[in-house]
Amino acid sequence: MSTLFAYDGWVIISNLGGEIKNAQKNLPRAVTIGIFIVLLAYMGVSFGVFSSLPGKEIVSLGDHAPFHIMQEAFGSLGGRLMDIGVMISVIGTLNSKILSFPRVVFEMADHGQLPFSSFFHTLGKKSKTPNYATDFKCRRIIGCF
Repeated sequence: MSTLFAYDGWVIISNLGGEIKNAQKNLPRAVTIGIFIVLLAYMGVSFGVFSSLPGKEIVSLGDHAPFHIMQEAFGSLGGRLMDIGVMISVIGTLNSKILSFPRVVFEMADHGQLPFSSFFHTLGKKSKTPNYATDFKCRRIIGCF
């Protein structure tokens, strides 16, 4: 499951391409830097796990090996730090999905590919964001979903 969060940026960044200033330059840069950061993080965790535990113990612990190492090194604080890191990752992923998914609905409405396209293509007067493409306004106004 944790690997899904690492690769989620591929979907999110492509959905926000129309919102990015100078997307032809900045989008490839963001993808390249993101891949590099994820690669370094995975290599760091893998190196730490393989240098801290013997192979048989890694196999027996499975996905819990990093948590075990943190608890061994830092006690209960280490486990809490790992939990906090996972929570930050999940919250960051949810934040990016909340930001990007309404833009997909907005763009589909822009091309007339949805029922009520004119409604979903409306921007908020103050925020200039696709407010009606989100679930909250839709439920209140037309009762969809």
